[in-house]
Amino acid sequence: MSKISKFIVEPSSSFAVWKTSKILNSPSYIKFLGRNSTAYHLDEEDAFKKRGTAFESEYIRKVTAEQIKELKKKINQERQHLIKRALEKEKQLLEETLEKLDKSDKKQ
Repeated sequence: MSKISKFIVEPSSSFAVWKTSKILNSPSYIKFLGRNSTAYHLDEEDAFKKRGTAFESEYIRKVTAEQIKELKKKINQERQHLIKRALEKEKQLLEETLEKLDKSDKKQ
């Protein structure tokens, strides 16, 4: 088996699933995640699951943050559209008022 483990991305969950636990159980990888499976008294399988859950949680956080950012943009665009519409109505009312005043001035 090669030292580099390959991974598969499942389209349904968009979450990387590793074929082997070789990389996930390596000391440098455990250090990278900030977890030490022996400190938690976990066996290899539990440690693998725990790190997989951490990956999944991080992915969910990332996707959720992106969705929130896009929703904020849409909300701002909608607000700007509503403000623009309200200002156009106000402008139209003011123009109508000016026209009425002009007509009344001509009559007098």
